[in-house]
Amino acid sequence: MFTNFINRLFPLLALGFALVLATLPASAAPDLRIGLPALFDVTGVATNDRLNIRRAPSPQSERIGSYAPDRQGIEVIALSDDGRWGKVVANGENGWVSMRFLQLRKESFATFPSHLSCFGTEPFWSMTLTEDSARLTRMGQAPVNWRIPWWTGSANNAYGSFAISLLSDTDSRLAVLSRQQCSDGMVDADYGWTLFLVQRGQTLLTGCCTMQQR
Repeated sequence: MFTNFINRLFPLLALGFALVLATLPASAAPDLRIGLPALFDVTGVATNDRLNIRRAPSPQSERIGSYAPDRQGIEVIALSDDGRWGKVVANGENGWVSMRFLQLRKESFATFPSHLSCFGTEPFWSMTLTEDSARLTRMGQAPVNWRIPWWTGSANNAYGSFAISLLSDTDSRLAVLSRQQCSDGMVDADYGWTLFLVQRGQTLLTGCCTMQQR
């Protein structure tokens, strides 16, 4: 019975996925040189030193923060033109870190993320998304929980996008997760993922996501 339900639902979800991807602007094409966004750990920094975060990708640029020498799980969302600097989100704004001192976490490279924190406005909402479940919280409403029976997509397609089936005992949705830089309009920072929540071919919510713990 559940299989029959999925078979009936799939054409609707696939249609919604195609409609949403068709609305993505060409300028939003992601940086796929190393499958970004991805998580990195600080490496090669002395225990009595810190890794600087610069306002621009240059050692002469203003220092706006720093990471401890043992800091882990830093999300890099793009590279500088020369590939030597990684764009990060720190303290609510974007900065740049020398890639010389960052080591890639291979499990986060060009794959479906194991955990995402997503958020948006109008009204304010947040969602936690894993490989098998999702939880949506909206202002003034009870949280909604879904299971994820399947997801599909590829980091190597035009946008590095994934279609994600969300099911509960009472409804079904489609989430479309795309590797494209995103701003929620509330802070002066770009994030590395955009999320569309779709039902019956219509976009219900649009927001940003990060793999970095918030």
